[in-house]
Amino acid sequence: MRAIEENDVLTSMRRSLPADAELSLVEVPKTTVPVGRMEFPLSGLEPPVKGTRIWRGYVAYGETLRVRIWARVSVCRRVKAVVAVSDLAAHMPIDAAHLRVEAVSTMVEADSRVAQHIEEVLGKIPKKLVPAGATIPLAILENAPAVRRGDAVRVEVQSGTARIQIDAIAETAAHTGEIVELRNPASGKTFRARLEAGSKAVIIVGAGQAL
Repeated sequence: MRAIEENDVLTSMRRSLPADAELSLVEVPKTTVPVGRMEFPLSGLEPPVKGTRIWRGYVAYGETLRVRIWARVSVCRRVKAVVAVSDLAAHMPIDAAHLRVEAVSTMVEADSRVAQHIEEVLGKIPKKLVPAGATIPLAILENAPAVRRGDAVRVEVQSGTARIQIDAIAETAAHTGEIVELRNPASGKTFRARLEAGSKAVIIVGAGQAL
């Protein structure tokens, strides 16, 4: 058995961290552990509390044995990231005027990646509000729909060999290839059609069906 040494803890942690991560030890338990290989996987990092985090790891010894260990750390990573200049509303396209790039401190886990280039964000739709001054996680972004509620859509109506075109108004948002609900402003009737490239849609109707 041996006491946990701070240098051993730091060395083990740095094996799991990116080279540019900033790490400092806040607390190491005063206990003894078996002689073996110390590991601190990134998955052992708990959410931060008042600026510090518990990082759980283990000492592997013998052929298959492990004993759990922990330490309290301050760890972050300085990166260039896209930051919201003002609140970015959920479900609204992001405009370049509301973005800037600056150096920020972020968490180091692989699943917390934030946008680092404006091109990664521009025109995308955040699934939830992003407050002013915050970085923008890529996981909350989705592509903007091809049409939104209220947009004009040119519809090709196919009935047998006949083809006619009408102008309709989108009642729902939709991406290319999806079914969109439309309203014929002349008749007031609503119908569904498959959205094609741009603001065009196609619907196949049966004989005698009115739109």
